[in-house]
Amino acid sequence: MSSWSIVLCDVMRAVLVVGILVVCILFGLDIVTTTLALSCGASELNVFMAGVVEHPGMHTAVKGMVLLFVALTTSFLETRIEGSGLYLLAVIIGFYAFAIAHNLSVILLLVPQPL
Repeated sequence: MSSWSIVLCDVMRAVLVVGILVVCILFGLDIVTTTLALSCGASELNVFMAGVVEHPGMHTAVKGMVLLFVALTTSFLETRIEGSGLYLLAVIIGFYAFAIAHNLSVILLLVPQPL
């Protein structure tokens, strides 16, 4: 293995770790914005999570388990096909960025605006 491929592997590993940290932050933002939107009168659109999001502690626990699954899966995929874990992380990051943006738009619509 050449020194360039070792450096590239280290860079890919670092990018994977940063991606997982970004997903962790997005999960936290999703929990906060979902809880805020629900407290403003919104309803959960995801039928699988509707009962879970009513309880922030349970919501956090479920997101924690999903985060562990994402971290393990993306790390495993990266050992099989270089870059595949990063592609999966990119899709997850995009999905949660959209979910947070949606939650924020709902909050802005439901919070009374000053005159």
